[in-house]
Amino acid sequence: MADSNQINSPMIVRIAGANGFVRSNPAFRDIVGFGDAELAESEFLEWIVPDDQDSVREVLEGRRAGTRARHIARSGDPLEMDIRMSMQGDTAYVLGRAVGLTRSVVSEVEEEEGSVSGTLDTIARIVEEQNPGYKCSILLVADGHFVRGAGPSLPEDYNAAIDGYAIGPAVGSCGTAIHWNVPVVAEDIRSDPLWEPFAELAESAGVAACWSHPFTSSTGRMLGALALYAPEPRAPTEEQLRMIRAAARMTGLAVERGYAEQALRDKRQRELELEEQLRL
Repeated sequence: MADSNQINSPMIVRIAGANGFVRSNPAFRDIVGFGDAELAESEFLEWIVPDDQDSVREVLEGRRAGTRARHIARSGDPLEMDIRMSMQGDTAYVLGRAVGLTRSVVSEVEEEEGSVSGTLDTIARIVEEQNPGYKCSILLVADGHFVRGAGPSLPEDYNAAIDGYAIGPAVGSCGTAIHWNVPVVAEDIRSDPLWEPFAELAESAGVAACWSHPFTSSTGRMLGALALYAPEPRAPTEEQLRMIRAAARMTGLAVERGYAEQALRDKRQRELELEEQLRL
């Protein structure tokens, strides 16, 4: 159950103020009993239990990195969450996740990993072979922007449009997953506010749902995200959730190894150039 809980844990991403962007997942709405439109009517702080508001205010004012607080629920039984804040331009975005699920859960990796090549294109194609009709994308991150990794079945104009795009706290599934280091499920791209800037692009690419999982190095450095796109609006199955998590972890290992090998090649090239200079 760890796999499904990790990607489907109660979560909300919203602006700190009222009457603006709010995006919560079904698990969050089921617990608190309020829809996104209702939540948007008031500032985020007003949805926090009064006893916890001072610590959340310190997060929103940038005086602390994060805190634990309880979100008001219609039932009267508040949802305890870990709270973080991030700026995108002049707008403050807040991430709230159910307590106990903010750290990535890494369990045993499926045996299939041993047969996977280290190349991102091969990983993406294997994921697609395991999910006929779906498309896989791997996006890396550098200096806060997407770097194309692989997208063998996605149109070239789609891959080109995403390449170099700035990530942020509410930028598509992968941009949001990378920024907060959390899995993100968009069951219907056309109606998901995270996808508003890319909805037409996604439609032209023939994708209607996107499930993204970030991946990091062994030291925790954020490397990118792997996404599986469905041709129709839908939620992932339990098996797909397990597969996405395993594929993301595998991709992180491959990318980390590739960076290490490139660093060694660069070092050797510098040594050869120095040796050549010394001969002159």
